Amino acid sequence: MISEVLGRRCEFEFVRDTPTLRMEKLDGYETDFVAFTTDLPSLSRWGRPVLLGPGSISVAHTERECVAKADLVKAVELYCRLVRELKKTVESRESKV
Repeated sequence: MISEVLGRRCEFEFVRDTPTLRMEKLDGYETDFVAFTTDLPSLSRWGRPVLLGPGSISVAHTERECVAKADLVKAVELYCRLVRELKKTVESRESKV
């Protein structure tokens, strides 16, 4: 499709072809569908991937990227909550061994 659009006007090279991903839903956390990509498939040996963070995906990693202070505060709370929940999960698994 891209070659049809670009024709012979320029040279291009695909450096990555990321398939559509369905991320795991974590109970109690807001989810959304987005038409953007991530490098999470490259991090497959890091356990179950979770993609989250403050700000808007529509400006993430662009020259217009910005994050409101209130969103950063919420993100800290969210990360702390997530770490506490993951710690409980690990401790629960370890106590069963």
